[in-house]
Amino acid sequence: MEFSAPHSPDQDAQFQASIDKRIQSVLQLPGWLAAQRLTVEAQAAPRRQYSIPSETYLTIWEIQAESAQAAEDELNKAENAGSVPNPRDKAGGYQASWWEPISPYITKEDFQR
Repeated sequence: MEFSAPHSPDQDAQFQASIDKRIQSVLQLPGWLAAQRLTVEAQAAPRRQYSIPSETYLTIWEIQAESAQAAEDELNKAENAGSVPNPRDKAGGYQASWWEPISPYITKEDFQR
């Protein structure tokens, strides 16, 4: 998961284009399967109090690799080689974290009998 935000609101269109370019480049790497972009829904009231990252956008990546570390190593190698844009170069705010599934994909049909 990558949280990010442009340096300022007037740079949003350029920032969006850089994220799109990054996604297109990353999906060329082995084991990187899909990405989905999201933004914070400002109109929805939080259900409970919790810390919200100051970053505006979220990209959720789907990978299939030996490990998260192997996927990250491949990504870092491509960023260092310049074949994948580095988000830290364009973002006013950026943080990334890796999450590992602990269950299969669950839908309501799994519970309907």
